[in-house]
Amino acid sequence: FYGGLFGWQWNEGKMPQGFSYWGAQLDGAGVAAVYERPPQMADQGMPSTWFTYIAVDDADATTAKAKSAGATVMMGPDDVPGAGRMSFILDPSGAPLGMWQGGEHKGAGLVKEHGTLVWSEVYAPDTDTTVAFYGEVFGWTRGSMELPDGRTYTTFELNGETVGGTMPPPREDVPPHWHVWFGCNDTVETVARARELGATVLVDPTDSPYGMIGSLVDPVGAGFLVITPSSPG
Repeated sequence: FYGGLFGWQWNEGKMPQGFSYWGAQLDGAGVAAVYERPPQMADQGMPSTWFTYIAVDDADATTAKAKSAGATVMMGPDDVPGAGRMSFILDPSGAPLGMWQGGEHKGAGLVKEHGTLVWSEVYAPDTDTTVAFYGEVFGWTRGSMELPDGRTYTTFELNGETVGGTMPPPREDVPPHWHVWFGCNDTVETVARARELGATVLVDPTDSPYGMIGSLVDPVGAGFLVITPSSPG
């Protein structure tokens, strides 16, 4: 699906726990990865989803800090031979999140281009609790962005840069999770191609102050958005 949609090419490997892992590349740079859902996550009924990973200097120390701040540790920290060290947590709202201590693999090698990550935001019902947690664990501060409909969107800031955002889930039946946005050169064409490849279209191409967006669910049930930004960056 993603090869047909974005032109990703794949390298297959293994996770430390033994399940298969496929790294996606675009123009020779790592841009994403997919892997089999870990058994402990499947046992808890966690659906297929895109994860966001946060870069950390020390996976063990940051995971311990997250646990003290109210997170549940789902996996790790574990070494990924030849790549780095990682862990998975559920934040206090229940949103899954990865932590990545880069070794030879530092993380995404290409962003803010067609077929690459441009934005990530956490859907969580209690914004104040969410801001406090991520501030305590990662040092993020609270910012804001005024939306066209008059609502205020909460952003995360680090060293003067906006690194993500948070908002309540759009519907009561949507569980807390990190939601990812991928850039595309033409949202209309990308949404049409995704539909041909088996995606469910939740929101048809729609203009916004930030660019034309579309909301999709891939053939295995993982949701994501695509956007043709109205301006670079």
